[in-house]
Amino acid sequence: MKSKRENLVYLTMWVFILVLTIVIAFIRSTLIPEDTFHWRDILRLWQALVVYLVAFLIHNHCVAPFLIDKHSKVKYILSGMVLITAIMTYQLHNRPDRDFPPQQEISTASAAGDRATEPGATATAASLPPRPPRPPLGIYEVTSLMMLLTLLGTNLGIKYYYRTEEERERMLQHKAVSLQQELDYLRYQVNPHFFMNTLNNIHALVDIDPNQAKDSIIKLSKLMRYILYDGAKDRVSLESGMNFLTHYITLMKMRYNDDMVKITLDLPQGDISSIMIPPMLFAPFIENAFKHGVSYTAPSFINIKVTIGEDRLLTFTCRNSINTAAHHHEQGGVGLPNVRRRLKLIYGDGNYELHEGVEPDNPSVYSMKLILKPL
Repeated sequence: MKSKRENLVYLTMWVFILVLTIVIAFIRSTLIPEDTFHWRDILRLWQALVVYLVAFLIHNHCVAPFLIDKHSKVKYILSGMVLITAIMTYQLHNRPDRDFPPQQEISTASAAGDRATEPGATATAASLPPRPPRPPLGIYEVTSLMMLLTLLGTNLGIKYYYRTEEERERMLQHKAVSLQQELDYLRYQVNPHFFMNTLNNIHALVDIDPNQAKDSIIKLSKLMRYILYDGAKDRVSLESGMNFLTHYITLMKMRYNDDMVKITLDLPQGDISSIMIPPMLFAPFIENAFKHGVSYTAPSFINIKVTIGEDRLLTFTCRNSINTAAHHHEQGGVGLPNVRRRLKLIYGDGNYELHEGVEPDNPSVYSMKLILKPL
């Protein structure tokens, strides 16, 4: 929708420029009787404008995206200079001779003047003063450069306007659904059965292993604190998110036998407190892995890994076995559609990658991979 509105503005602008040339020519012919109105002059002027139209289209589709989409000022400046140089070189080789009259006219005028002042004298081209050299940049070239810069600047301004408007609408949408997202956190992203089962396990541990029961209660309280407080924020540190995953998986392990269910968690090392991510982003993926991948009768596994690559790109992967007794065709549940919606609102199209599904070479394994930039 935005691109259609933007292209409509460009079309209107160029139609206005073409109509303006006709209006100016008509006004000139009205005010200056010697300057008659001819359509062939309009067509000749429109042919000259084709060069500017080509430069405008190249800038719009090839040059401006370096600055607007990729945020690369260096690439934009270099490509813009190449474009302007190419257009001005073409203009220099095809400029009309308007600053100086042709040499033949100079010779004829000078010879006529000599005959008028000195009767009987014969004027030759050799006796005439040499034609002054034409400057490299005349009025035509300066005007062409100013017109070109104005068109490119207008194109850049329109693109910035629509990009800013798009970002503004996206933020409004994000704020509009923030309350619903907070409700979704509690309803979808952390299964209420998880808390019920965890409390039952802690209750059983009170008599068997009181110390472990106390430790589990502390982890559960930290988990609840994260959900209630950090879950309502726009962004949290990656360190905080990884602590949540650690506590979550530790409490989940209480329900399973290590010999039957292998759970691995590989987290990045070092200082990750400066990397920001949306809260509760990974929980639905892990919850679905436990829900659809763990079997009480057959060996199962869940492998979770978080890495930080070049340009601080964050990669989250989760692989789990498929429990054939469960409805694995429902893999994804109600939480993942909400995650996809959040990703699109927060990051926009093209700023994240989400791949999920049954592995082609191993139908008994379900995997997902999320790649995104820190906020």
